[in-house]
Amino acid sequence: MKTGYTIAKNTISRIKGPTATHLASGRCLPIAEDIAQTGTAVIGVSAEEDLANIKEKCRGKITILGNLNGIEMSRWNMEQTVATVKEAIAKAGTGGGFILSDNHGEIPWQVTEDVLMTLSETVYTYGRYPISRGE
Repeated sequence: MKTGYTIAKNTISRIKGPTATHLASGRCLPIAEDIAQTGTAVIGVSAEEDLANIKEKCRGKITILGNLNGIEMSRWNMEQTVATVKEAIAKAGTGGGFILSDNHGEIPWQVTEDVLMTLSETVYTYGRYPISRGE
């Protein structure tokens, strides 16, 4: 809080556009409100965190980016892909402020094209606004 927060707040205030703050695989729930107060528009969240908890803390303050596990994604079948994407959308998509993504900023080459296409199709089907919890 003495250095990183102050530097982030000062730097972000000088950027003429929205920013995203990503902690790679680091957990952000304990500091999500502090990150939102830096003025950043987006927070990248870890696959180790529950999106429902993150959404509760960030709702109306900052957009959530995440949190699919790219390593696990390399072992997903189509059914698991659909279920995982639908769960993420259900937990964090209602009310806006959610961008579905991997949790680290890169998707390994080992993730098949079929998984990526299924992911995309599932987002298109279930991730269009307005989203309600029952979908």
